[in-house]
Amino acid sequence: MKRTEIFNNFQCPFINGIFLHNGEIFVLDYRNKDNATVDIVRKLNFFDDEVKKADLIDFDYMGQISYADYQIRYGEGSFGGDGVVGLFLKNELQWFLFLENSNPFCKAIIKDHIVFVQSTNGVIFLIPIDNPQLLQVVKNPDFL
Repeated sequence: MKRTEIFNNFQCPFINGIFLHNGEIFVLDYRNKDNATVDIVRKLNFFDDEVKKADLIDFDYMGQISYADYQIRYGEGSFGGDGVVGLFLKNELQWFLFLENSNPFCKAIIKDHIVFVQSTNGVIFLIPIDNPQLLQVVKNPDFL
């Protein structure tokens, strides 16, 4: 199945990461104990065997905001503790974030070409629109 078909069917590989439109995947390690951090641990391509063998997880977008020609859609994965964010440009997916342990994303704003998303546990991520792999935790969770 093609990458766009998978995401259009509200599924993604069960890999913590940022999936770029060109097939690159930045695999992430998100730790939310004490001071929350998120780090890139390696880089994959959507067509690597590891990605092809990964289970697919269902997700739902629960909200959307617009900024110029962009839309940010955010929500949850099917396991309950996961969160998803998709950046669309003129309805074409540019990048997609999946974190299995972030909790669902429930709010988003865009300011100065940066996306801020908040999960249901209060953690806030800063994600540059043009370089999503530079995401950062800017506020720790309210509860763990």
